[in-house]
Amino acid sequence: MATVRMKENPQLNDQMLRTEKLVFACSLSAAATALGQLASSDVPSVSLLRSAGFTSAVDAIEVLTWTAPTNSANLVSFVVSPGSASQGAVYSNNGQSFTINQTVASGTSVISIGTGAAAASGTLTKTSGTGDATITFSSTVLVPASIFGLYLAIGKTVTPQLGPVPSMEDYADRVYSVSVTSQAAGSPPASMIVSGPSAVYGANAWLTPLGNIAIELIAPLNISTTPLSLVVDVNYREEVK
Repeated sequence: MATVRMKENPQLNDQMLRTEKLVFACSLSAAATALGQLASSDVPSVSLLRSAGFTSAVDAIEVLTWTAPTNSANLVSFVVSPGSASQGAVYSNNGQSFTINQTVASGTSVISIGTGAAAASGTLTKTSGTGDATITFSSTVLVPASIFGLYLAIGKTVTPQLGPVPSMEDYADRVYSVSVTSQAAGSPPASMIVSGPSAVYGANAWLTPLGNIAIELIAPLNISTTPLSLVVDVNYREEVK
């Protein structure tokens, strides 16, 4: 951990910045998910689950523009001629809509959440957002999936025990990277699709107005019926004020 006091600017004299790395394991079981809780977590006081039907615990702390959590989403992967599309862009095919979940630039694979199945091959036509007007695809894979969130309550008040020092507020002011690896029963570890709630995919997408960290995930399974173990790796900068 590195700590730097900002002395050059008078308005920042009372602030400290320090880099932090938070890595922890957590797991979801069908019973725990039905209660809107993580079955277990290395940091239970920090990590909160936001799943289908169970959003109140997180929303009581901070209301964000999350994608509606669901355990019956259609995760559709398209094999495409090189194409580009930004997260959140919406394309249509076969009378269905497909929302891009991960920005791709001149890529050969596009991952989306669809309202149904696409044609076996054909053309995706953009209806909103940023990306190519049309994207040609040669095949698709449709997998049932869950969309849910992890909320990391990083912000806290610190009261030093020695000397006449006032309480300090401790919170994240920048998030550099987030990765989540899943381990479903009978499957090898896999990197999950992660983003911030309704944010542009990339650095700082996960930072919330209150200085906490919000992670939106897509799992290629139904988390209300299938156990899932996760390893979460977050690199961020914390401000002590």
